[in-house]
Amino acid sequence: MKYFQFTTYEENGGEYEEVIFPDFYYKWKKAFDEGRSPEFLDVEPLMDLLEIYYEDYDKVQLKKSIPYILNFHPGNTDLIEEVLFYLNELGEWIELYRLTEQLISSENTVYPKAYKISAMMHLGMEEEAFLYFQQLKREYENKPEDLSPIYQVLGNALNEIEHYEAALQVANEAISVLNSKMEFYWIQLSAYISLEEEKNALRTAEKIAKSAPLDKNIWFELGKAYIEMKRLDKAIEAFEFTITLGGDDINLFMNLMGLYEVNGNDLKSIDTAKRSMKIRPDYPEPFFMAVELCLKMDMLEEALGILDEGIEAGFERDREDLFWYKARIFVDQQEYKKAIAILEEGIKDTGDKNHKLVNEIKEIRKEFPYL
Repeated sequence: MKYFQFTTYEENGGEYEEVIFPDFYYKWKKAFDEGRSPEFLDVEPLMDLLEIYYEDYDKVQLKKSIPYILNFHPGNTDLIEEVLFYLNELGEWIELYRLTEQLISSENTVYPKAYKISAMMHLGMEEEAFLYFQQLKREYENKPEDLSPIYQVLGNALNEIEHYEAALQVANEAISVLNSKMEFYWIQLSAYISLEEEKNALRTAEKIAKSAPLDKNIWFELGKAYIEMKRLDKAIEAFEFTITLGGDDINLFMNLMGLYEVNGNDLKSIDTAKRSMKIRPDYPEPFFMAVELCLKMDMLEEALGILDEGIEAGFERDREDLFWYKARIFVDQQEYKKAIAILEEGIKDTGDKNHKLVNEIKEIRKEFPYL
């Protein structure tokens, strides 16, 4: 994803998140706002554009962009799959059904047919969907690479509409007739977790782990699955192993910190935050969580040490907060001159474009005018 986000502050102290996107995002938005056709883009930026719309839950822009995306690169299987995937993930069932019907008549790829099943299932056309599934099984009988996405989409749809036993039947059948198993283990795992069949869920999770023992993404997803099973011990093991495999997703560290905190192991949570700072210094959220934990435990020196590490590490995002937190510690200790000195240092260091540090100095001097 080729964009980044950071937190800033309004004049009144309210918090909001500002996101900076690639230039082509703004150009397409302006074109749509003005009723014009957007500029041509290659496949990769279009993929990024779709992801931005999805992450931003921007259904309107996504639906506006689809005709242009498909017309710019007709027959591109990757783009077709991405468009259908995001419509499915956003629950746009009517639009998904309409588009799959359109693409089935014009594109020689299996994905529109597979996602048509999902649309039908979610629109209450379950009997018709199963009949269509049987038709596709006959059509692609000798093409297992095309049968696989058909089984996957159906299995996931059945889990989504809470037909868990049927999802298990579809996954079991797919495993017996296709060479690929991993995708269907995940469908089984989701169904077993929803059915609260812990033994089967744990057995399936073990199969997934054995199938990809050194895949950091698999272990991260397994950790989240263990949380759903309320097996926090196994979730911690999975997340820790993910880190040893090179996992650097910020949510990995946030999840692990939360698990340690729930288990009452605040020191481990703080240690995890420190590790995240070394691996992902561009995301300070776990770092600030660690500071809050230290303050909760009255570990003031530890909190100050963490803040100093952040300042020395050159954090750019939310950098003002490092100085603000540090100053607040001294305010709580009634060392107001030290607090003001830290805030003034922060103003020089960061520019304090949102006036958070200046406003804090004003508040201190308002309460203690003799300083």
